[in-house]
Amino acid sequence: MAVAIATAVSLVATAPPSAAMIGDNPVASPPTPTSYTHQASTNTAPFDLPGGALGLSLAQGERVWLYTTGLKASTTYANELPDPGVTFIVQCYGPGLASGGTGWYVGRNLDTPRNTYTFTPQIRSMFVAPSTGAYTCKIRIAAYQPRSDIRIPVTFHAGASLHATPVKPTSSLGVTAGHIWSVPSSSTQPVIGPSRPKIRHNYGNYIFERSSSPKVTIIMDQNVTTCAPGDSFPGCVAGTSGTEVTTTLVVHPQHLDGTPCGTSTAFPVFTHTLRVITPYHHYPLLNTAVLDKATDLYGCPRLNMALDLTWRSGAPMVVHTFRPND
Repeated sequence: MAVAIATAVSLVATAPPSAAMIGDNPVASPPTPTSYTHQASTNTAPFDLPGGALGLSLAQGERVWLYTTGLKASTTYANELPDPGVTFIVQCYGPGLASGGTGWYVGRNLDTPRNTYTFTPQIRSMFVAPSTGAYTCKIRIAAYQPRSDIRIPVTFHAGASLHATPVKPTSSLGVTAGHIWSVPSSSTQPVIGPSRPKIRHNYGNYIFERSSSPKVTIIMDQNVTTCAPGDSFPGCVAGTSGTEVTTTLVVHPQHLDGTPCGTSTAFPVFTHTLRVITPYHHYPLLNTAVLDKATDLYGCPRLNMALDLTWRSGAPMVVHTFRPND
C-alpha cells in the first residue's frame, strides 16, 4: 500500500479539541456523504468522496483547524488474501498551493476475513492559507489490493464529514492559537527495528500566542508500516510477526531565549504501546496530550516538543515522511 504521506503535528492552545467542542464554533460543515462502495484493484488512485467537500474563504496567513468525523471503511471479502487497504485523505486546493494541493492522510489494511475489524480513524490538522482567496478542502479515499485479476468491494460508510473552525484568539469555543509542523519529505523513509530501535522527530519551539489560555493540546499523528508478506523494505523476511511499538510525546518548557524553564530536562507527557499486527500492515499512530500550562508546563512561555518512536519487538517498521498527493 504505497502512498505519499506526512506526519501531521499540531499544537493547539485551547481546551481539548473534541469534535463536539470545535463543532460549536464552525467555519463550515458540508452535507453528510452517503454510503459508497468501491471495487478495489491495484494502484487505485485517490478520488473524491461524494459530498465530502468544504469551501473556505481565507486571508493570507489565516488558519483553520480541520478535522473529520464519521470516517469508516469495511469489506465483506471472505478470503484472508490479498489484503485490501484503505486510505482516507484530507486534501486542500487553492491559491498559493501546487496543483496537487496539500493534505494529510490515515491508512490501514482491513484484516479480512474477520470483518469485525473495520477502520474508523480521524484526520486532524491545521491549514494555513498561503494566499488570500477561496480554498476547497475535500475528503478523498482510496481502496486497493495487490492482485490485478480480482476486485474487492470496500464500503465507505455514510456519516463521514469534514469540519473547520477558526484559529483565532476571539474564538468563544475551539482553537484560540496554534502552530503546525510536519516531518520533512524524504525519498528514504526511516526504519526502526533491532538495529535502530528508536527515532525522534523534533518539531522545534512554540511561543504561546495567547498566554491567558490555561490549557494546551499537543497532537502528533504518525503513519507507519510493519512487515507483511512480500515487503522488501530493510529487515523484512517472512513478515508475519507484526511490530510492538511505543509512541511518546516529549516536551521541554523554555524561557523566551530558549534556555530551560521549570526543569533542566525534557519529559514525556503522553505514551502508548501497541502491537501493529501484520493484517493491519499500515497503521496510523494518533497521539494527543492535553496539558495545564501552569502546572504541567511550569507556567513557561515557550515549549519545545518531539515525538519518539521506539521499537519493542517483532518485525521492523517503516516511519513514513511524505505528504499525500495525486
